[in-house]
Amino acid sequence: MSQKVNVVDELPRLSWIAAEEPLVQATMVAQWRMLSGFEHGLGWAMLRGSDATEEVAIPGGAQMRLTINDDAFSVAAQCVVWLMRSALARLERLHMDP
Repeated sequence: MSQKVNVVDELPRLSWIAAEEPLVQATMVAQWRMLSGFEHGLGWAMLRGSDATEEVAIPGGAQMRLTINDDAFSVAAQCVVWLMRSALARLERLHMDP
């Protein structure tokens, strides 16, 4: 009870994800890592999930504008909705079934 939950290890063990193909399991873990990277402001996540356009040339660097990539947003949103639906179904099952 006192140990921290490792979501990356536990996510593929959820019954409805474990029943899926390995590609679906890997996608869910990858999306969790990406969303966690966004939440914690990690540079790799920001660059991976965004479209970058150079705004201003600066000697020795550049000013960039990052906008979320439509495909990255769509996949992340679908995974989050899938997780929320399963969590709500479990909550309903636990509280409504005798």
